[in-house]
Amino acid sequence: MSGDPQQTLGALLARLEVRERQIAMEAEPAHEQIVQLTVLPDGLAQAAEHIAITRKRTWN
Repeated sequence: MSGDPQQTLGALLARLEVRERQIAMEAEPAHEQIVQLTVLPDGLAQAAEHIAITRKRTWN
C-alpha cells in the first residue's frame, strides 16, 4: 500500500461508514416484516376465537 497511512485509514473508515449505513437501510424493511409477522399469529388466533364464540352462541 502506498500513500499517507492517515489518508488510507481515513478512506477505509469512510467506506466502512457508508457500508454500515447501507446495511442499516437494508435491514429496516426486514425488521418491519418481522414485527408484522410477529403480530399476525395473535390476530389470527383472536379472529378464530371470535368465530368459535359466535358459532357456539348461534347453536346454543
